[in-house]
Amino acid sequence: MAKVLGYTEREARFNTASRYYWGRQYDDLEEWSTEGLPLREKRPSVQIALTKKAVNRINSHLFGEGRQPSWKIEQDEPDLEAELATIINASGIRRRYSELGRLGCLHGTVAIGFYVFEGGRIDTEVINAGKAVPKFGREDRKLAIELDIGFDELLELKEYWRTYREDEESGETVETWHRRDWTTIATIEYKKIDGPIENVEQLKWIEDKEASVYHDLGFVPAEWITPLEVSGDIDGAPIVDDPEFKLEDEINYTLSQTGRGIRYNQEPTLVFTGVGNDDDLAIRRGANNTLMVQTDPMREGGQPGDAKLLEMMGNGPTTAMDYVRMVRNMYNEIASVVDHDPAQFVGAASGVALERLLYPMVMLVQNLRPEYEEKIGRLLLKMLRATGKVNVGDDIRVSAVWPPVVSPTSTDLRDYSASIIQIYELGLIDRRKAIEFLSPFLDIEDVDEFLAGVDATEAAAGTTQTPAANERA
Repeated sequence: MAKVLGYTEREARFNTASRYYWGRQYDDLEEWSTEGLPLREKRPSVQIALTKKAVNRINSHLFGEGRQPSWKIEQDEPDLEAELATIINASGIRRRYSELGRLGCLHGTVAIGFYVFEGGRIDTEVINAGKAVPKFGREDRKLAIELDIGFDELLELKEYWRTYREDEESGETVETWHRRDWTTIATIEYKKIDGPIENVEQLKWIEDKEASVYHDLGFVPAEWITPLEVSGDIDGAPIVDDPEFKLEDEINYTLSQTGRGIRYNQEPTLVFTGVGNDDDLAIRRGANNTLMVQTDPMREGGQPGDAKLLEMMGNGPTTAMDYVRMVRNMYNEIASVVDHDPAQFVGAASGVALERLLYPMVMLVQNLRPEYEEKIGRLLLKMLRATGKVNVGDDIRVSAVWPPVVSPTSTDLRDYSASIIQIYELGLIDRRKAIEFLSPFLDIEDVDEFLAGVDATEAAAGTTQTPAANERA
């Protein structure tokens, strides 16, 4: 791997995925209307963003509304729990969830880092892992042990990326290279270098000391996230890759060809029968023009002259669309995406039924969650350490509480609550346990606090009641 990205197969793979996501995969090809070129050397006239749709659908079930995790301190530390909530709100990390999920699904790898400013303010940043090279504790065991850094934790993260601008004088596009190093003692910024760059040796990096931050935290304020880990690789597995991209190409070209055939059929070819080539037939198109064709019984074996419109016949377009649907289903099956077809979901009134219909996607999301939980939780713990709320060596762990991928419906709540109430009235469980069972449906975070509020309300109204079953008990 070259030291500077942009010259590696790895970045090319990440860039290809991004181009398919944004629909830019054909930008280097000629227009569809260009004559004399094979189809695959031309830009399709019809594009469906199948990769974007698949990634967004998975991401919506991973970090979408109502599916984002809440965070807690596993140890009984109420004050630290409050500090954690403050940091989560102040750092804006919730705003990063969507991009973390999108890049993790699209590239298989994503990174996130944070900065600590004067006064203790923290801000987070999502890092495109395709433009970064990590170094882990396992690559320098001695230093990792000295810094109390784990086997899979970062010792260093180098970022390289390019931007483009138009020169005001010449009007030419100027390529600018950037670099940033994340280390255990500093976040080092380097001065920009304008291109064009033909080889790595031309990049003579000079530190921008005014922009660099020396924090001396003893750890890298960033995390490397690979939701679907690949053994022996620094990158994880994306949910869409070359096989899915080829299927998307197949659909785009098939639809473009089908569209061309349909458009040609809108203006059928005019065919003459029984008319010689020497006839002076001035063809004028349009409903207001009449085409006069001579009828000479002595010409063409006695057949009278005639003109007809030659139109496309058969079921070609129907066959093409059936093929497109088949290829799209293959794409979704490989990517574990379930289309929300209204006909498929008729009668799926309960969350259990919906979960069964969405099973491949639900299982994929559940496989993605553990890595995000571990790495985001570790980043939050680093923030607590950076602000002095947690010391090195403290036995503290931050973990996530995930909502269900498929939320319960009103049907689920009705059936479940009826069962819990019946068990409660039989005296098999007490009131607290009943509320605890129902709390996920009623969005009750603290059962004891909820019950205290109910007791206070009943005491004020003088309506405290005890079920007959509990009186007998």
